[in-house]
Amino acid sequence: MRIRSPFPRRYAVSAALALGLCAWLAVSGVILVDILRVTPTPAAVSTTTPRSIIVRRTEVPTVTALPTNTAVPTMALSTAIAVIPTAATPTPIIGDANPDEVDVSESPTVPTADATQTGCTPPEGWVAYTIEPGDTLFGFELGSKGQVNVAAIMAANCLTSKLLAIGQTVYLPPGVAENSPKVDDGPADVSGGALPAGLSRTPHCPCTLVIRPGWRLEQIAAAIDSTPVAFSGRDFLATTAPGAPVPDLEFLRSRPAGKSLEGFMFPGTYTLDNSTSAVQFRDMALNAFAANVGGQLVADSAARGLTFWQVIVLASIVQRESYSASEQRLIASVFYNRLAANKGMAATVSLQYALGRRGNWWPRIVGAAINTDSPYNTHLYPGLPPSPIASPGLDAIRAAVYPEQTEYQYFAGKCGGGGNFYAKTFEEFQQGLKCGS
Repeated sequence: MRIRSPFPRRYAVSAALALGLCAWLAVSGVILVDILRVTPTPAAVSTTTPRSIIVRRTEVPTVTALPTNTAVPTMALSTAIAVIPTAATPTPIIGDANPDEVDVSESPTVPTADATQTGCTPPEGWVAYTIEPGDTLFGFELGSKGQVNVAAIMAANCLTSKLLAIGQTVYLPPGVAENSPKVDDGPADVSGGALPAGLSRTPHCPCTLVIRPGWRLEQIAAAIDSTPVAFSGRDFLATTAPGAPVPDLEFLRSRPAGKSLEGFMFPGTYTLDNSTSAVQFRDMALNAFAANVGGQLVADSAARGLTFWQVIVLASIVQRESYSASEQRLIASVFYNRLAANKGMAATVSLQYALGRRGNWWPRIVGAAINTDSPYNTHLYPGLPPSPIASPGLDAIRAAVYPEQTEYQYFAGKCGGGGNFYAKTFEEFQQGLKCGS
């Protein structure tokens, strides 16, 4: 005989779940107390490969002495110096940044040790710094100008991961943090500042506005919209658009008709006041370009078999590929060698420029996107793309005029980080891509 319970079955199930939850909370409470009593230990190194990001350096637009004894390489663009088999090979994706160039995550998947928590003793004289959005270990290495590298910073701070968390404290040599580039591939184009992008803006200056190397015009416009100046980003874009009247400057004379000023807004830190207009700001950037680049680089461009306009096109691609001055010269040599061999440059960054949209000006190129039919797709079309893709810094411009003389035709980030590897043949390139094999 089956006895019917006086309670419905659903209430019995609910009661059982409640009792189970109470038991779990009781056990968890004990576990939580035990965890709080344990001294935290450094986390294990993540086995997840972080996303590659290119960092950028801010260069102050001050007048610098022009090189007086720089030898101009004599290899003309029409001369193929690389002895490379001419058999058809698949077009590789060239470059795509260093694995060391890791972005900052607000919620990193792997916790990193903190010198203030682990009892690490940094070298004498190093100062505490709080990680901000855009900071990277590789950026700190570049900002140290050879003083320290990523491994030294990790060792000094007992870091077990290259990922950094916003708000984390690390110790660095004095001045390194201030001189280090920050990643700008995130929301640099988000105009969510205090002022709207329009013509009726109330300025509240003096203001500091930074143009970072590797920024496209739209990113500069977004920075303007987030700064309380008298003009908007839209106003600035109008002053740099094709057909806008510009000063008669030597370095602009080879610019083809119908082209914007993309590539000629010199990276640096600018101070604006309440009366500064969009035209005046644009001219400040053009004058900084003239003062820093100078006529010698313009004249020496001819020895490369290029107009200065074409040099800036190349320099803008080199800038997006790397932030290291020595790497930039090697990268430029790769592109010159590929151009001389009538091969496509295979630079993914130029296709990123074509596909960039508000909210993501530099999208990752994945899947079928690599076959997008665009004159900026240097995998499909030989030669230089139609225009610069960003504002190159002085190092990138110098690299485009004075590249290393090599026979390399390929490069990519090293598997273990620490820069790029370079190859003369496609077979060498493929071998270099076999990480861990």
